[in-house]
Amino acid sequence: MSGLDPTPGREHRRNPYTAMAVATTSVVDGDADTADVTVVTDAMRRAYRTLDDYLEAGPGASSGVVMALLGDYGLGKTHLAVRLVRRARAALGGPTKAIYLDANAEDFLSLYLRFMREVGKDALVAQVRDYYADVVAAALQETGLSGDALQALTAGQVTPQRVIRELGMLESALLRRVQETLVGVTGDHDYSTVLTLLLRNGFDDAVWQWLTGGEPDEILVDRGIARRIDDELVALEALRVIALLFSGLRNRFVLVIDELDKIFSARHRPSETLMARFQDLLAVSARTGACLVLCGLPDVWEVLTPAVRERIPVRVELAGLTDAEISEFLLESHRSVLHQDGIEPFTAVAVRTIGRLTRGYARDVIRLCRKAFRLADNASVAAGDEVLVDEAVLQAAAADEFGAPNLDDVAHRIWRLAEGQGWHPHRDHMLGASPAARADFWITFPEFDGGCALLVTPSLVSAAAVAGLLDRIAALRAAAPGAEVVVVVVGVPTDVAVVRVRDALDRDPLVVRPDSVAADVLAALESARTRLPRRDDTDDVSGLRRQIDTWLARIANGQRELADTLARRVDDIAATVHPVVVQDATLPPTLSGLFDEATAALSDLAEIRVAPESFAHDVITTADPLVVDLRQHSVVAATGSAVLLRQVIETFRVVLAQWYRTSTTPVDATARDVLDRMCDTYDNIADSLPSRGSLTELVRSGLLAGSVRQRAERALADFSFRVREAVLDSVANR
Repeated sequence: MSGLDPTPGREHRRNPYTAMAVATTSVVDGDADTADVTVVTDAMRRAYRTLDDYLEAGPGASSGVVMALLGDYGLGKTHLAVRLVRRARAALGGPTKAIYLDANAEDFLSLYLRFMREVGKDALVAQVRDYYADVVAAALQETGLSGDALQALTAGQVTPQRVIRELGMLESALLRRVQETLVGVTGDHDYSTVLTLLLRNGFDDAVWQWLTGGEPDEILVDRGIARRIDDELVALEALRVIALLFSGLRNRFVLVIDELDKIFSARHRPSETLMARFQDLLAVSARTGACLVLCGLPDVWEVLTPAVRERIPVRVELAGLTDAEISEFLLESHRSVLHQDGIEPFTAVAVRTIGRLTRGYARDVIRLCRKAFRLADNASVAAGDEVLVDEAVLQAAAADEFGAPNLDDVAHRIWRLAEGQGWHPHRDHMLGASPAARADFWITFPEFDGGCALLVTPSLVSAAAVAGLLDRIAALRAAAPGAEVVVVVVGVPTDVAVVRVRDALDRDPLVVRPDSVAADVLAALESARTRLPRRDDTDDVSGLRRQIDTWLARIANGQRELADTLARRVDDIAATVHPVVVQDATLPPTLSGLFDEATAALSDLAEIRVAPESFAHDVITTADPLVVDLRQHSVVAATGSAVLLRQVIETFRVVLAQWYRTSTTPVDATARDVLDRMCDTYDNIADSLPSRGSLTELVRSGLLAGSVRQRAERALADFSFRVREAVLDSVANR
């Protein structure tokens, strides 16, 4: 099937874009039901090639590799990380050959304990037994008793203990050789002593307890093991030892550590000792044949010491999806779910607009495509004909997913930003006699001549709006030929608008979103500043005075931001205080907690602030602000949506509890299908309700605290997916 056939009266189609726009680690284990469409980018190709070269080197190769995957939130680091692990497991066989770790607990101790849970006691014992088998095999060859026993031992058909028992070999001598071997592998006598005890009957529980942070048992204390693995330095050393254990015996071993920025960051800078220990882990991993993959935000690279960075020879930086890659993602999603060989209802113009609105960030691309597809599908059903995704649909989808930027709010942020940097902003500044030569902001910079004119405009959709903007650009250029001009679009520009602005300025307009206004405008102004000529300061005193003024402005802005931060913290604390909610006795605590948090957050949304002073107004002669706000459709829609969605979630909880009571372990295909349909039903209802954009309007009007909105967004983000993962995990482990 190519394209869409107009079908009057057609039903809603399944949305081909996942409601969960973040990567899931279940893909590591090959869960086809949670696998999503993957578009292979240049960064992914380089990462795959590095891993494949390591795997293809074979078990005889001694050199390993250390690779860093760096990228901002939403660019797909976790998506790539879990696929590297899955690729390695497919090549090496066995889950302990390639391990994925999420460093979300902010310290190496928690990371190490999670690593040990991933390894498991049985796999650890089996790995040590392989070393034992190697030692016994060497002893058989030395004594000339090899023959059938050696073949059976090498093939894994018999255990080393059985061979020793049947051939009457001296076990104590062989265990000493194992310990010596492990000392050579790990470089640590204590750990080698402990690991060798795994080969003795009845010692494995005591060893495992100590390796997972417990107090040393008496049998370990008797052998000189008195310390615990209970701090970061010791845990990092233990992680190094176990990683070496699995990469020994000429094995290939892959360890992926995600979200390393939770451990190494400007806010959580490690000590020099810890950094040195981490450097040792990297060096030893590469030398002994392990593959270590480190994933994190770009900032983590700056926190690492130069010596550590030198130990990471492969650095892969993830970038946003290109227009061609977005088109490929749309096409593959439609082929996979809709069995449709085309990107409709999206168009090539829509693809370019999606790229501008999301910067190509994979997570945002998925969220925007899901919402836009749903809006176009709803419109198609209502019209009885196919409705394409155009700029208007994408603007509505972006407003609902990311919030609708407000011109006044953006202007306020720009002013605060410029002041905070020690620059000199001027509002509504006339650069010439023509009325069109007005800059929404005229910003000058210390030590630079000239300045930058900012034009802040709403969505550029109509031809008249584009023409008016181009007239302003021409007037500013005529009035101040040396000035830089930056166009900031608060909304969605058409393809034609972008091309015409690009022709006028030699650069695209800056399309801003609420969550990135400050960062985007700062980057644009920094870039514009570099294109201005530097001032020739022949007067040293004047230059020093300008520098002092800049410092004072930054200090004053920092004080204001600190006061705002403290006020927000107080609001956040107040918003988290709720009566104790009685948990559903049927659902496990983790699952009940998801529902409790969602319903509590939605209850907060329904608590609109109505001040007593509202009833003191003379409504005949005075326009009461509350009445004005409540006349807005968005305010009423957001409040009503909160009430309705709370009822939907409460019903979702009831039917899920019924499903949970009757489900079996493992979950069969029929029960899995019922669960998926319940989650899809919730997603379809939630998608049809005005949410994020309307909530932003409530905050802007003063009827709702911003912290309440943020809490609701956190509680409802990817809600059905998190519920689905939690209930499946609970069923599997009960």
